[in-house]
Amino acid sequence: MSDSNGSPVKLYVYDLSQGMARMLSVQLTGRQIDGIWHTSVVVYGKEYYFGQGILVASPGPYRVLWFWFDMGHTQIPQDVFLEYIDTLRGVWTADKYHLLDNNCNSFSNEVCNFLVGKNIPPHITSLPAEFLETPFGRSMLPMLENMFGPSALARPAGTSEPSASVLASTAAAPRKAVRAIVNLAELDNLIANERCVAVDFTSATCGPCRVISPEFERLVEERAAAGGGVSGTGGKIVGVKVEIGMAREIAAKYQISATPTFMFFLDGKQFHEFKGANTQELKNSLDLLLYTAYPPHPHSTISTRTLDSFPRSPILYTQTTQITGIFGKLTTSIEQSGIKVNIDVLRNVQSAMGEKYEAKTASSLRMPAGWQELIKQMLTSLPLESLFPVVDVVRLLVLEEPVREYYVKDGAFNIAVVERNNRENNSASNPAQEDEGIHEEWVSEMVAALGRALEDEEEDEIVLRLLASLGYLLRLAPGAIVQLAAVTGLDSTLDTKRSSREQALPDLRKESKTNEKVHKELDRKEKIVGLAKEVKELT
Repeated sequence: MSDSNGSPVKLYVYDLSQGMARMLSVQLTGRQIDGIWHTSVVVYGKEYYFGQGILVASPGPYRVLWFWFDMGHTQIPQDVFLEYIDTLRGVWTADKYHLLDNNCNSFSNEVCNFLVGKNIPPHITSLPAEFLETPFGRSMLPMLENMFGPSALARPAGTSEPSASVLASTAAAPRKAVRAIVNLAELDNLIANERCVAVDFTSATCGPCRVISPEFERLVEERAAAGGGVSGTGGKIVGVKVEIGMAREIAAKYQISATPTFMFFLDGKQFHEFKGANTQELKNSLDLLLYTAYPPHPHSTISTRTLDSFPRSPILYTQTTQITGIFGKLTTSIEQSGIKVNIDVLRNVQSAMGEKYEAKTASSLRMPAGWQELIKQMLTSLPLESLFPVVDVVRLLVLEEPVREYYVKDGAFNIAVVERNNRENNSASNPAQEDEGIHEEWVSEMVAALGRALEDEEEDEIVLRLLASLGYLLRLAPGAIVQLAAVTGLDSTLDTKRSSREQALPDLRKESKTNEKVHKELDRKEKIVGLAKEVKELT
């Protein structure tokens, strides 16, 4: 069921071991593994997952649902998503399943990226690699590779026994966000040398500990991944799990009388402590620790709900698909719209693409004369709801160098997404120091160019994309870029775009109750109004 924010997207998580992994993993592998995770994506009232190909079912676990994650809301229409799933069916086939490299969680991760621009929790996708790091996992690898084929996670031949160089490189490699410690000296050293440390004092016999421990790992990993850190750990916070039954000396020094107990340390000193399996208090404590250690950018206090609803990943098209199916839909769209195109050129384009992508008999794409005019005509003449097959053709064509050169154009939105993500990662760990990846002069030129383009543009879809690009470039930007936006008159342009849409809203709201097309127009204009306000706040 969808709302004004889009359609909700959930990640369902099942434990294939039904709790056995949690009970036996330490004995078998030497480390705690809380589950053998299977995931599915629930959206538009259906559950999508990968096994014997892409499978679809009504929500309602076919196994016992262990827990679920709210991945957010998607703005992608259901019919577009269903076409996307159809294009994946030729790629995510039963014979491509690999327990370690290409499994249900890999599929869920790709679908969530398409819908909301987010990865699924890393403790799920990293499970195969973590398993293979254990002696038991390495001993199982030959059998698994015999069943599913070679794994990309396997170590190169000739390194089955750890050598001094391997151990040295392992020591130098980035450490994990959450680690298990039973040695007092190791824990004290970690607290003394890390900026932010969160410690989970837990017990294998404690029921509440088993409930909140996975949440502790997830929350710490999410926050550690958000910034570069200050001590080479690859994150701005380090989590520690202490099994007090195996670490009596640690429990005595830190006076642990109950589990679970959580302690938080800032610059080597205890910052906060609480007892009990309270997930919300754990989240708040972690956020308070990080807020104190890394004061946020002034923009972090500005609510940008409309801007945040846009994708946080660049728009990428990499999956090849069935050319016959694409051109079948394209031909139907052309016939229904009544536009006149050069059928001979259309057939020649289909033939050339079929040889390259479907039959794979051509090493390079040999496009017929007139293809540029054909694509341009279809993009400009077909109704918006019929454009998806044309876009499918274009996203394959731009993989080819000659076509890509022809279609070189403004990639503002994708660039803006990357800039914002880089800037957030940097400012989260050290807001006082500008990220070297942010090229201030270049970004300033982009902001000025986008502002000028926005002045002359009236098409709602393009205005939305320009506003989103400006929002991503300005949010958390260095002061010089924000000042530039102000002096170039961007505020005036934003007011103009907002007021012109606001005037149309009352009438559209009345008509939208009985007219789906008007409802979509209303949705676009409301987003422009909200986004224009948010971008102005950022200036």
